[in-house]
Amino acid sequence: MAKENRKKDEFGTNCIRTDNSKKLKKPKPWKHNQAITQTQLKQMRDEFWDTAPHYGGQKEIWDALRAAAEAELSLAQTIVDSAGIIVSNSDMTICYDERGAKYELPKYVLSEPTNLIREAGTGSLIWKTGIAVSSVISPGGCGGPFVKQVGSGNAVSSTLSPAAFSEIWFRWSHT
Repeated sequence: MAKENRKKDEFGTNCIRTDNSKKLKKPKPWKHNQAITQTQLKQMRDEFWDTAPHYGGQKEIWDALRAAAEAELSLAQTIVDSAGIIVSNSDMTICYDERGAKYELPKYVLSEPTNLIREAGTGSLIWKTGIAVSSVISPGGCGGPFVKQVGSGNAVSSTLSPAAFSEIWFRWSHT
């Protein structure tokens, strides 16, 4: 059995860290095989967490790993220490519980990819063509700025009403 170290965290709580558990570090930057939106990333994460307990291990450990994955680094460390989770990789991609069950976490639940498409709120457009941005314009009465791009491809996803989208598309295409 691993030797335990008792120490207090920044909140004054007693924590147990086993000698074979690593201190958490921010995951290294990574790139998804194709650009994805924040909504798609959230859906991938939700699907993983919904199905993860079915692959073995204890539900309580999966719950603690999810809480840690969604927390700031210092709180994440406190969560894994308190749950008795043994961190094999400092980025939390491989962890074990005290019984030796292995828990593998994909990078997409631990951090965002470098090619994440930032979704703006209502009144903006998301262009998914990957073509260079030529300018940013703010049409009046449409709720905010949007990105105007040049080049081929018209794969566009809109959070605007159809009428507002048509008006903006008309203005953009006639500039």
